[in-house]
Formats: sequence, C-alpha cells, structure tokens
Amino acid sequence: MLFEICGTISMDEVIAENPDLEPVKKLLGKSDFDKFRKSKEDELKDISKDIAPIKDIIAEKMRETEDDLPDLEETKDKLKKLQDSQLEFKMKIKGLETDSGVEELRQKALSLLKQIEVLTKAHDEEVERAARRAKAAAETKKQKIKEVSLNIEKVKGAIEWTGNEIARQKKKIEDKLKEWNEVAKSSPEKCSLCGSFLTPERRKMMVAEKLKIINSEGMAIQEIIKDLESKKVSLEEKLESLEAELKKVSEVDAEFEEIPKPKKLDKLEEKYKKTLEEMDKVAEQGSSSLIEKYELEISEIGSQIEELERVLQKWNARNAAEKRIAELKAERKKLIRKRDKLEEDLILASDYNKTRAEMLSRKINDHFDRASFKLFHEQMNGELSEVCEVTLDGVPYADLNTESQINVGLECIDVLSKHFDLYVPVWIDHAESVVVDFYPIESQAILLIATKIERLTIR
Repeated sequence: MLFEICGTISMDEVIAENPDLEPVKKLLGKSDFDKFRKSKEDELKDISKDIAPIKDIIAEKMRETEDDLPDLEETKDKLKKLQDSQLEFKMKIKGLETDSGVEELRQKALSLLKQIEVLTKAHDEEVERAARRAKAAAETKKQKIKEVSLNIEKVKGAIEWTGNEIARQKKKIEDKLKEWNEVAKSSPEKCSLCGSFLTPERRKMMVAEKLKIINSEGMAIQEIIKDLESKKVSLEEKLESLEAELKKVSEVDAEFEEIPKPKKLDKLEEKYKKTLEEMDKVAEQGSSSLIEKYELEISEIGSQIEELERVLQKWNARNAAEKRIAELKAERKKLIRKRDKLEEDLILASDYNKTRAEMLSRKINDHFDRASFKLFHEQMNGELSEVCEVTLDGVPYADLNTESQINVGLECIDVLSKHFDLYVPVWIDHAESVVVDFYPIESQAILLIATKIERLTIR
C-alpha cells in the first residue's frame, strides 16, 4: 500500500541520483535484481572452486623441480665426450679384430663422424639463434603490452577525474540556479551599505544587477563543463584506441622459428651407419687381453652414459613441470580476474539496489510530516531485506509512549485517507493519554476517554 502511494522508481531515476551507477543499465538490462544476483553468485562459487585446487597443483609441481641437478649444458657436453670416447674404443676393437681393411673402414667412419659433428654444430647454432630471436620478440611484445597498459591506466584515471569534475561543475550550476531564484524572489528594503530605505526602482535595479552577475558566472561554468565534456570524449576515444592496440599486440604470437635438419646431415648419418655395419660384417673374431680391456672401458663408460641420460630425463621432467606451472599460473590469474570482475558487478548491483531502496524510503516519507517508515534493513552480509517499521524521531513504534503511538497512527490514517480520497470516522482509544495535542486529521474523530465516572458519558 505504501508503494502504491509513492509509485515506482525507474532505473534512470536511480542513475540520475547516483551517476556512478550508469554501468548498471548495461549490466542488469531488464533482468530481475534477485535473479541477476543469484546467477552471479553461482558463477562466483564455480570460479572459486576452479581456483582452489590450482594452488595445490602448483605446489606439487614445484616439488618436482626441487632436486639439485648438474648444469644442463655441462651434462650434455660430458655425455657427448663419453659417447665419442666409447665410439673410439669400439673403433679400436674393430681395428684389432680385423685386418687392414677394417682399419680403412674405421678411418672412413671417423672422417664421416667429423663431418657429421661440423654440420650438427652448425645446425645447433642456427637453432640457438632462432631461439634468441623468438625470445627477443617475446620480450618486445611484453614491453609493448606493459607500455600500452600503463597508458590505458593513465587515460582511465584522467577520464575518472574529468567525470568527477563535470559532476562538481554541474553541482555549482545547481547552486547558482538556487541563488538566482533566491535573489529573484528577494526585495531588499534597505541599502546593505548605508542602511537607507530603497525606492522600488532602486530595489529592482539591485536585484537585476545581482541576477546579471549570477548569469555571467553560470555561463562561465557552462563553458567549463562544455570543455570538460569535450575533453572526456577525446579521452574515451583515446582509451578505445589504446585498448584496440593492446588487443592487437596481445594477439601477436612470438613463435619459435623451426629450423629443419640439413638433408646433407641425414645422408652423412646414413652413410656412417652403413660403414659401421660393414665393419661389423668384416670383423669376425678377436679375444686378446687388449680387446677385453677396451670392452671393460666401454662398459664403464656405458654406465656413466646411462647415469647422465637419467640426469637429462630429470631435466626434461623439470622443464615439463615448469611449463605446466606457468600454464597453471596463467590460468589462475585469468580466473582471478574473472572472479574480481564478478565481485565488482555484484557490488555495483548491490549499490544500485541500496540507492533505489533509499529513494523509495525518501519518496514514501515525503508524504508524512512526523512519522517515518523504514522499509529496508541492511543485513550483516551487506544485502537488504524488506521490513516495514514506522518510527518517530528515530524511535520505533513499539518503543513509543501511548500519546506518540496515537499521533503516529492518526498521521498514517490521514495520509491514506487523502491518497484514496476515503474518509471514515476514526475511533481513538486511550484518548486521555494525549496531553499536548492530537495530530490534525480531516476525518471525524471519536475519542474514547477513561474517567472515574462510573457510567458511560457521550459528549
């Protein structure tokens, strides 16, 4: 019934009350506030569930990188030297096991191996250069993103300051308008300087002069507002341009340039393999103590190679774990940004709901002279719950004395009677409790007064 008296409050009216709530128009649209809040809160819960386990997974992956490992490049160099040494002993054994034909094949294999090493080294250097180029491109992209992001934050700050300044200047316009109305209605009888009485013509002249000054000041403020609004439009266009630039830069991928293996290297490796196979066919026998010594050396080197290969496997596992950690951190950062945006939307929507509730309360209370209605109660979580509590000077109805309760009730009856244009007799019980005065109502009032007279008396 109270809402029927005061009417509804549109979204545009709420935004006019607090311009900071302008984004709510796009955020809520035609959605019901409670449904919107429920939807966003459910989405927020889902995101929080997704974020929660990521930290533990990252910690688990971090533990996989805690082992102290030898330097990777040094390990690769040692492995290469051991493999070369092992090959050399194998070649020596081949030479001992066969005649000079085997020695010729061994020399051929060594020559091929040297060519393979030269080409492999050149290829590795080219791959390393490509990696450096990719890293430099990635660093350039990172710096560009940082630079554009910083400019965006600066422009956003300037837009916010300009918007606040526009609002402040508009408030000054409102103050000037009030001042203009007050001056226009005034008619000073005496001169503020000498105290002498003013003629009607002199009064009009003084008022006109004051109004002219106020108009001049108001026009100057309007020019300031116009300049500020133009500046804000320019800043918003600049922000849009910067955001487009940031998106474009972010979409550029600094991909690693794939360096193909030289075809000549493949041919040399194939020829080297066939040469070794041919040596195996030529070799038929050999059991000297020197051969046994070489085989023992080969076996020991093989154990060292296996150990180094296990180290390289650990390095591969560490690199994979670090890559996964980076992916998880990026995913968590993305989810946190999404969570923060949802929380901002919920806060904005909540502020809108609170502002609307305050406006409804004011609109209803404008119909009452003394009584006030509290229609919403802010809960511990910041949300609003609907209540209907009448108060007088901040004191709830239940805590008022009988006289105040009667007068509050009379005011409520009077407001409802006027709104519905329906006037009926009002019976006022305990009327003797009112010692000052009754609230004036247009309806007929019938007072029930308790006295010491034993019989009912009607006056």
